[in-house]
This record gives sequence, structure tokens and C-alpha cells, in this order.
Amino acid sequence: MANLRKKYLVVFIVSFSANAIVVASISWLTLFFIQPEQIPFSIMMDQNPYAVFFSRIFPFLIVLPIIFQQLIPCLQNNIFEKVKTDISLQKRILQMPFRISLLATTGWIIGTFSFSGIAIWGETSYPPGFIIDSTIFSWVLAALALVLMFYLLEYINRSWILPQISTGFSIEALKGSFNLSLRMRLVLHLIATVGIPISILSRIIFFLDAKKPADFNYLNTHDIVALICIIIIIGILFTMLQSKFITSPVREMQAATGSIQRGDFHARVHVTSGDEIGTLAVDINSMARGLQEREEMRETFGKIVDPSVRDYLLQSNHDLDGERKEISVLFCDLAGFTAFSEKHSAEQVVEFLNRYFTIAQNVVTLHKGVINKFIGDAFMAIFNAPLPLENHAEMAVQAALAFRKEFGGLLQADLQDIEKPDFRIGIHTGTVIAGRIGSSDRQEYTVIGDTVNVASRIEALGKKVKQNLLISEDTHRLLKLEYKVSKVGSVRLRGKTDSTGIYSL
Repeated sequence: MANLRKKYLVVFIVSFSANAIVVASISWLTLFFIQPEQIPFSIMMDQNPYAVFFSRIFPFLIVLPIIFQQLIPCLQNNIFEKVKTDISLQKRILQMPFRISLLATTGWIIGTFSFSGIAIWGETSYPPGFIIDSTIFSWVLAALALVLMFYLLEYINRSWILPQISTGFSIEALKGSFNLSLRMRLVLHLIATVGIPISILSRIIFFLDAKKPADFNYLNTHDIVALICIIIIIGILFTMLQSKFITSPVREMQAATGSIQRGDFHARVHVTSGDEIGTLAVDINSMARGLQEREEMRETFGKIVDPSVRDYLLQSNHDLDGERKEISVLFCDLAGFTAFSEKHSAEQVVEFLNRYFTIAQNVVTLHKGVINKFIGDAFMAIFNAPLPLENHAEMAVQAALAFRKEFGGLLQADLQDIEKPDFRIGIHTGTVIAGRIGSSDRQEYTVIGDTVNVASRIEALGKKVKQNLLISEDTHRLLKLEYKVSKVGSVRLRGKTDSTGIYSL
């Protein structure tokens, strides 16, 4: 914060110095603007304390406090937090270079009228030609002060201040108030690099053309050369700054959009102006924030449901209201988990369940299935829904075998208790209805049908036959690889009238 305050104080000093530099140049530039016979009158005015005060000091006393008042909101202790929500403060910071430059030019206008008033009413001996030339001279210097100050303050604002606080600017900060457009900036640049130099050089050419060679000794060649060199240098400097003002934000936006395309939605660009480029920068930041929020929602959604289900639901070209599909359903439940949970703390139980479900998620996903539900210490996995899977029965069996291997490693590594939980798995293949199920306010993607019930009954049968991996005959019929299976027999499952062939692995 202290560093930012120092930068705004530099802005105030630059505002003062830019005007002071232009004022100091009057003595030298007078020779190019005031006709030789009027130079004595110019010297008399420069020595007149009233003329000096009201034309060169008094405008500063009026304008500089107003400029400082413009900067006061930017010196607040909480500017970093306030600028995120205060649209008026965002507008003030964006418009600061042009506002201060206009205020400084107002000072020059006051000084010009003060000078002319003193020359007309205070000293009647001053010729009209001197007053006209002096007024024109002051207007040229006012334009020079405006352009010089604007470019200096614009550079400070873009390079030092806005990069610290502008990434959170709202599009409203660029609306409803005056902002320099690109066209206006180019017009200002044209005035700075063409209009003012032509005015100065035209005046010199007028002198050279109107006076005989013997009469313009006051125009030293080295002064003319020096003035032309200064004009060229200033023109080059202004052109380089104007080019930087356009190309730098464009390159930053190119880099940001490239990062966004690569999936880095945290990329932001600095809003360094209130023109079309600044509007585009705000739009890019808004787009990046929207994509970031969408990705965060997508990631959160992917933790609530399986990522493949999430991606399926986010696509609009599927019938989510229900479709008949043949799938393989895998039910898994923990055996002896009640006794285990009674002998361990809640934290230990939750930690074990998380690791157990992590193993389940990994093996099911590896075999292209989807865990559709977590039910206490049990889970249901489906294969061939929502994404198509040709060998879904094979994948379900392989997932169960991989889970048995991984689960055994979990028990050996982490548990030394006598009462260790085991698991039971039941797999069945059949037709279900897959789609969105639920109320109008809350729904989930799931499968319903007799196939699900049969898989659940087969898993429960494992407790009776002392087997932890059972599959139905319908699943066994679709297997193409050789497995060490043994037929348990034809069993009439609870709630069923017909017998079901059961195999153990």
C-alpha cells in the first residue's frame, strides 16, 4: 500500500513538473513566436510581477489542489480491497491521466486570459500584435503541456499502477463516463507529432519569409536545428509510447487467451485503458472467470457423480429421460464392518472407508465402469452405462478381481486387528432403464430394473455360501476369457420365483 501511495505522489509531482518544464521553455521559445519588434514588450511582461504571478503562478495555485483532490481516493488504506467493488474508483483510476491533463490545461487557459487581461487593461502601451502573438503562443504551449503530461501520466498509470489493481475491474468501469477511444487517442497522437510541430515550424517559416536576411539575425541557425531535433525526438518518443500502449496489452491478451485455450483459466490481463482494448481486456477476464467457475463446478460435479457421468450429462445430444440398455451391475458390501467400526474411532473408520472407496473408484474407472452409488459401506458399479462398453461383463469381472487383490493389500498394510472387515461382491448382467431419476428440483443419473435387484441379492448370497465374489449365469455366459470359476448351483434368490445360476470366482 505504501508503495502504491508513493506512485500516486509521483503522479502529482509529474503533473507539477510537466507544467513547470513547459513554463521554463517560454523564455527560449519566445524568440520563435514573438516578432522582433515585440520582444521588448515581452521582456517587460516577464518582469512585471503581476503578470508573472497571475499568468504563471496563480493558475498553479488553483489547479494543483484540484489535481491533488482527484488523487485523494487513490491514497486510501484499503484501496486494494475497495477497488474490486467500487466502480467509481475504477473509473477514476482509468481516467486519471486524461483528467489531470485536462485540469492542467485549464490552468493554462486561466493563465492565458490573465496575461491578456493584464496586457490590455493594465498596460495600454502594449500593441495588439503582441497580445495576439502571446495568446497564440500560450495556446500552443497549453497543447504541448496537455500532450506531454498525458503521455507521461499514461505511461506511469499503465506501467506502475494498473498492473497491481486492474485485473478485477468491471465492464461497468468503462461505461457511463468519458473514456478516450482508440480513434481519439490516435487524433491526440496526430496533434502531438504533427499538429504542434507544424504550428511551430510554420511560425518559423513565416518569420523567415516575412523578414529580409539582414533582419532575422535573432534566428540563430543552431537554435533552429536544435528545435527541429527536439521536435523529431519528441515525435519518435510519442510514437514509441503510443505503439507500446497498443501492442503491450494486445500481446498480454494473446498470451492470456493462449493460456485459457490450454486450460489455465486463472489467466488474467491488466486493464490499462478505458478504450476498446481495455473493454476487450475486461471481457477476457470475465470470460476467464466464467470458465474458471464452470471448471470448478465441473470438478465439484465430478466428485459428486462419476466424471464420465458428469461429462455425459453435460452433453445435450443424449436422451437423459430414460433408455433401455443391457449392462453389468456390480454390488459390493463390507462384511464384518459393524464389529470393526465398534472397535475403532470415528476418524479411523472414516479414513478406512475413504481408502476403501478410493480403491473401488480406481479399479472400476480403470475397467471403464462407473460407481453409480455409495451406500454406507457398500457401492454399486455399472458397466455399459452411461458410456457404451461392448465387453461390459468381462470388464465387471476383471474389476472385481482387481478389487479383491487391492483390498487384500489394504488389510495387510493397515490393520492388525483380529476383527478385519472383508467384502462381498455380486455381479449380474441384464436389461435396465438408465436415465435421470428424481424430483423436478433434484435428480440423479442411475439405473433401475430387476437386474439391479438380482445383483444385490447375489452379493447378499455370498454371506450364506461363504464366497466373496459371485456372478450370475447371465454374466458368466458373456465371458470370453478363461477364469477359475466353480458353479455354486441354481439358487432361488430372495424375492424371485425362478432359480438363477450362480458361479464363484
